[in-house]
Amino acid sequence: MKLIYITSPFAGDIEHNTKMGIEYCRYAADNGVVPIASHLLFPLFLNDSNPAEREQGIKMGSQLLASCDAVWVFGDRISEGMRREIEEAEKFGIPVNYQNWSEEMCRLNSRENFEDNKRFLKTRIEQENSPIICRLLETDLRFLDRIQVQMATAREFLIIIRLIDEKQKEIFSYLNRIEKTLREQSFSVKRAEKEDIKRILAVYFEQNATSEKFENFDGERWIILND
Repeated sequence: MKLIYITSPFAGDIEHNTKMGIEYCRYAADNGVVPIASHLLFPLFLNDSNPAEREQGIKMGSQLLASCDAVWVFGDRISEGMRREIEEAEKFGIPVNYQNWSEEMCRLNSRENFEDNKRFLKTRIEQENSPIICRLLETDLRFLDRIQVQMATAREFLIIIRLIDEKQKEIFSYLNRIEKTLREQSFSVKRAEKEDIKRILAVYFEQNATSEKFENFDGERWIILND
């Protein structure tokens, strides 16, 4: 198995960067290589905020890097330490592979849009002259508040994963890892099927989202085949 040196940001948000570094290593392992991540190992016994110990860690990492078959670069920026490791790899003639991880999260309402309905009721209450009607509208408003709280845990999120330069054989292991990470955070996860996508688009384009079956195109229900 090939030894792959993993380089990614560490300083700054150390907790987040450490979690991401572990994910990068998992990704490498899932693809049949041995990940070497000195920036995850050395901080266990070296103080990264101490300039002398940080420099010692970089030099030790350089020794490990020289034994690797390639360097995989992750993250949305190149830190000073990463830049030095990339330069070291180029000096040793070791291939440098920039891994593109692009994930977009788009939050959409599933079926109920409580805020629009609540704004409508509040406007009606302000405009209504009849005390009896006002009390009825206020009852409806309180009812929506209760439902919104009860359904807060049922909120749906659409996560779009944009893959750039991913090999076909790596796509499903990549998606499986993302699903596992979401489940570990107590989310219920499933891959969207055709009807799910049509329902989400119906909400997005402000169409009737209460239907159990959605058309493939506007007016489909009025088409009579073979007529």
